[in-house]
Amino acid sequence: MTRLIAKKMTLLLGATSLAGSLALAQDSRLDGPVSGLVYDEQAHSVRAMVGVPGAAYLGAPVMAGLDFATVSPNGRSALTLKGGKLSMVRFGAELRTDAAAENYPTPSLASWTSDSSAVAIYGAEAGIAIWRIGADGIEPAGLGNPSSLGRISALAIEEGARSVAFLVDGDTGDSVYRTVEGSDPAMLAQGLDITAIAAAKGSVYFADRGSNSVSVARGSGEVALVASEPLGISDPVGIAVHGEALLVASGANRELVRLNASSGELLGRVALEFTPDRIAPLAMGADGASPLFSLKARAASADPLEVLDAARSSVFFVPAAEATTAVVEE
Repeated sequence: MTRLIAKKMTLLLGATSLAGSLALAQDSRLDGPVSGLVYDEQAHSVRAMVGVPGAAYLGAPVMAGLDFATVSPNGRSALTLKGGKLSMVRFGAELRTDAAAENYPTPSLASWTSDSSAVAIYGAEAGIAIWRIGADGIEPAGLGNPSSLGRISALAIEEGARSVAFLVDGDTGDSVYRTVEGSDPAMLAQGLDITAIAAAKGSVYFADRGSNSVSVARGSGEVALVASEPLGISDPVGIAVHGEALLVASGANRELVRLNASSGELLGRVALEFTPDRIAPLAMGADGASPLFSLKARAASADPLEVLDAARSSVFFVPAAEATTAVVEE
């Protein structure tokens, strides 16, 4: 049997037990408790975050040679592109691959529903497409190509997977749109310096660097202010929704601000030892219930992850295991 294992290395954050496993390919697996999977854009590979929050490291590639990949929040599947072939890969006791499309242009953005049942991807050539993941395979739902509106720089799929919010960079300011299956995109806001968007429960949230504020467009399209600079929002570089909380990464203050998503009430702050530049969904955590988010982009494959455990409002450092290499045993 062919197995993919990791060479022995010294962990920076403590040892982990070989208590769990992640199937990597047919009859292949990586031993060790896995908190989630990460697409390493620099190495064009999917890597496992081995260990538990606070004692984890970024391990060797488990899938390599990819042109693009995005991993579901629950870590059970990944949408991958290799040689123009778009596929849905499911991890489990055995690897399952469902072909989605051939000769597909490389996407630049992706966004998953919180329950991992669908993913939206965007590329300038193919436009926005939603892929629904079911027990019997993967089904597409094209939403058209809104590229004529301008350069799209952010994407957020909404629950139910029928609509997607997206951010368009314009010469006179940024604009937020929502596109619903079967209808033209509708503008929600315009003329701002928007840095990030998030969607949840029929609402679209967006962070405006120009006014150091976060606003929300409700289902009806009415826009309301959620939070502003007096609450410590300065240079908002990322937002995300976790349950009833709205998470805002404040770059200038180097902190994470937690707000009530409905009222804007301040729930708490988490001081950071680095300057965040994003809040990007990463994984569900080893217990399957603790959403993890990346707070800083990685410039190189050897760079660490700065990870937020949203359920515990804590941030931890995940080093990249340069000394760990993939070994194939027959």
